[in-house]
Amino acid sequence: MAHDTYPLKREYEPANTLTAININQQIIGNACPAGGDPVSWLQSMVQFYNQLRDADPNMMPNDQFAKHLITLMSPDIDWRYCRDNLCNRLKILEATGKPLLSNFVIQTLKNEEVQLQLHPSFAAINTIVATGKSRRMDGRTVTGVYAANQESVGMSTSPANRGQSKQPQQNDRKANP
Repeated sequence: MAHDTYPLKREYEPANTLTAININQQIIGNACPAGGDPVSWLQSMVQFYNQLRDADPNMMPNDQFAKHLITLMSPDIDWRYCRDNLCNRLKILEATGKPLLSNFVIQTLKNEEVQLQLHPSFAAINTIVATGKSRRMDGRTVTGVYAANQESVGMSTSPANRGQSKQPQQNDRKANP
C-alpha cells in the first residue's frame, strides 16, 4: 500500500511546495500601505497564513509570521503606539529566547482596531440598537442601556482620553408634563 502512495506524494508535493512558496511571497510582499485599510489587510494576512499552513506547515513558523505582521503593519501615525509596543515586546522575548506568537500580535491589532474605532465594538453596536429601540411609556422616554452619545455615558473612548472619566452633564431638557 505504501509503495502505491509514494508516487502520488512525489507527483503532488511539488505543486504544494510551489503553492507554499507563492503564498509565502504574498505574505512577505503584503505591506499595509499608508492610509490603507488595516482591518482588511489583517484579514488577508491571516487568510494567506492559513493557506500557507495548509500547503506547507513548515514553510513559515508562527513566530516568523508574527514578525512579518509587525514589520508590515500600517505605517500610519495612529498605529505608532501599537507598533512600538509590539516591537518592544518582540525584542524582550527574543532576548529571553522566547517566541512572540502570531495569536498575540493578531489580538493586539484587533484590540487597536476597536480603540481606533475601525471595527465596531459591542458597545457601539448596542448603542445603535438601544437608540433605535427607545420607547414611550407614561409620557416619558425610556431609553436603552446605552445613550446615543458618549457624553451621557460618562467615559471618553477617544485614544487621547482613554480611561479618563468625564463629569456628568446636567440635562437641559424640561420633563414632559
